[in-house]
Amino acid sequence: MKKLNPILALPLMSAVFLTPVYADEVKEKTKDLLESQQEANKKQEEVREKQTELNQANKKVSVERAQEANKSMQQVSRSSKITGAKVKNTAGENLGDIKDLVINPGNGQVVYAVVSFGGIMGLGDK
Repeated sequence: MKKLNPILALPLMSAVFLTPVYADEVKEKTKDLLESQQEANKKQEEVREKQTELNQANKKVSVERAQEANKSMQQVSRSSKITGAKVKNTAGENLGDIKDLVINPGNGQVVYAVVSFGGIMGLGDK
């Protein structure tokens, strides 16, 4: 037993004397970790704010694009609505009906409308 006492005493004594040193290192590393975690949290909050700003900007751009598309669609008509429409002169006299539209394939614009007049039930009209 006398031989075991020095063998047990040495590790026990070193543990007692070295424990405060290790405890200080652990405290310091814990402090460093907390500081780096706080910095990471701040950066995450900045990223969230930037994402919110970008989302708001994207929504604004989307609304503007939709308004532009609606505006351009209001300036066009379907050919089915135009075909068959009555044509009148400035005095209000009936000149006939639009029978067909001729479209320029290069730019998609109507070149002229074919107006039918005279005749009965489509017979004899010009």
